[in-house]
Amino acid sequence: MRSRTDRDQAKAKPAESGESVILPELQFRKKPPGSVLNKHDVTVSRWISPQVPHPLELAADPNSLDDSHVLTYALKPTEAELTFQGKEFLNGQVGSQHLLLTGPYQPIRSIQRQPFDGIRIYLPQSLFAECYASIHRRASEQQIVVSDPKIMMDPLLEAMMQLIFRANQQGGAFIPSFVEGMSLAIVSRLLHLDMNGGLQEKRVGGLARWRLRRAVEYIDAHVGRPIYLSELGDVTGLSKMRFAAQFRIATGYSPHEFILRRKIMKAQELLGGSDVKLADLALSLGFHSQAHFTTVFKKIAGASPGEWRRLFRDS
Repeated sequence: MRSRTDRDQAKAKPAESGESVILPELQFRKKPPGSVLNKHDVTVSRWISPQVPHPLELAADPNSLDDSHVLTYALKPTEAELTFQGKEFLNGQVGSQHLLLTGPYQPIRSIQRQPFDGIRIYLPQSLFAECYASIHRRASEQQIVVSDPKIMMDPLLEAMMQLIFRANQQGGAFIPSFVEGMSLAIVSRLLHLDMNGGLQEKRVGGLARWRLRRAVEYIDAHVGRPIYLSELGDVTGLSKMRFAAQFRIATGYSPHEFILRRKIMKAQELLGGSDVKLADLALSLGFHSQAHFTTVFKKIAGASPGEWRRLFRDS
């Protein structure tokens, strides 16, 4: 396995008018210099591994870690193995729009098997303390840690990270203030999820890991045709109703919602790497029309297929 050096990092494209607030992250999980947005020192960066010919091992420099929670938002699907303190918490596919949350001073090790493109927002302890005091009407008596490292799926957080990315691409003098507001909203959402158990390990009480992996592999292998609940039950050795209930606990999505997301994940992969026609792509993924495909794509990805293709080819 080989480590990628700083020179291998592609730079994020500046906003069309005004300076980009999403700066290129030149060292894995290290804040870029000069990226402070407001009094809380919020930082937004973009980490890109454009080519991964061999498994790529990455680890955060312990000296670069601080009291920030770090939320990473995958812009494109990838495949990786992630570990924390020697314990694996992900090994396999990561869909676009998935989120990785780490707490203060929490280093992770990643073995990247496919190219990665994503943005990170570094949310310092002072911001959590301010939001905590606003919610609870009192100051926290200790450092706030809302989660051990884990992959998350939350529609509101996904939407806010997508808004930061798209607003920065469009540019404008309002962007720093906009990102400051979004950072407050993101921290408030994380605290809300933490208080209500939304940040607990989603697989507790859900599918066993081997069953979940088998279901996802089956979905990916048959993503171009309708997949029925009874099939997934047979694959995992459960009744279809028990499978559906445990699958929702494990992933946060119904099987139908998850299948649509995997279809769109595959579409994003093909849109970014080929000139396939949208009508042909829609049919190959089992959509009955290009219009239906476009509607689902925009709902999940936050942009139409054509917009998404232009956005990532220009970035």
